[in-house]
Amino acid sequence: MVHQKEYTTIVGPDDNKKKRGGASFKIFSGIAATFALASGGYHLLRSNDAVGSNFDISLISTTGIVQEKGSIGRRGKYMYTYDDTVSNNCETVLMIGVGTAMTSTQYTILSKAISTGTSIVTVIFDPNPGNIVKYGTKDYANFYNTFTTDLGSRLPVCQGKSPKIIIGGHSASGRGGLQAMMHEGVKPDGFVGLDPYQASKEEIKGIGPSYAPATSIRSDLPMLVWGYEKTTCGIDINLAAKSAYELSGVKNRVFFRANNSNNRNVRHCEFADHGCLVVCPNSKPNNNVKDIVAKSIQVFATSVLNGGSIRPSDFHFDTSNDSVPIDVFIDSDTVQ
Repeated sequence: MVHQKEYTTIVGPDDNKKKRGGASFKIFSGIAATFALASGGYHLLRSNDAVGSNFDISLISTTGIVQEKGSIGRRGKYMYTYDDTVSNNCETVLMIGVGTAMTSTQYTILSKAISTGTSIVTVIFDPNPGNIVKYGTKDYANFYNTFTTDLGSRLPVCQGKSPKIIIGGHSASGRGGLQAMMHEGVKPDGFVGLDPYQASKEEIKGIGPSYAPATSIRSDLPMLVWGYEKTTCGIDINLAAKSAYELSGVKNRVFFRANNSNNRNVRHCEFADHGCLVVCPNSKPNNNVKDIVAKSIQVFATSVLNGGSIRPSDFHFDTSNDSVPIDVFIDSDTVQ
């Protein structure tokens, strides 16, 4: 476990300067608490909220949020996030693998939004640190098995608890997770795919990135996937979230689709803080979309806690935002 005590200066709306810890810190803000409690923990404050244009969106929405870095040697690095003000924290552990060329510290905004006001411990992990390739089936399975076997020492907040385990991944790690369930005996309680790639029904012949293994998904596995209407960053929509949804069981699946035809700034790497820095950067991240991604995961985690049954009414919440329309497909719905 790595505990760093670096500090960053934060300028608040009144231009007063504060300090907060770097990799290991708690954020306590009276302003944030007011907004978080008023919204039931679901609201990630947006840049146009009335708190001043200089205030960091990734900080004002969180109160009592703890973030820690950790490492399992060659098997991977991770950052976990939880809300220290929640009395029953660690009912659920969400393990999301990073996308191609990404690291475990590049999804902090989404992690905070997911864990704020909830019992979810969000773990962002890199199963192949030092290498841009993240789709390795064995890499994913090795990290998962090592991490969950000794969960209490990896996540002290979970000591003595038996949480539900939801796995998933962004982009290439999404493929790694799907394949790990097929071939390496990984058996989580649910799966979250952040535009997982590739999720092909049939094997696609090729060399390197052009090759894709055949994918099958347990029909009883609760599935939540996020994807897009139009291809961005070279990620074929027909081999990503849409396909993963269609391969899932028809009684326990949900697909949120961002209709980005008229806003190509909303792209495959929307889930990361600033896009994927090597292949798909985004200097203008759409944090209001992350807000909705976080809420969908919170609702999904509750469904998993309640046995994995998907109730359509739970996912028909307001998805309006300033960036893109969002469609929701559930269970037997056909993607148009």
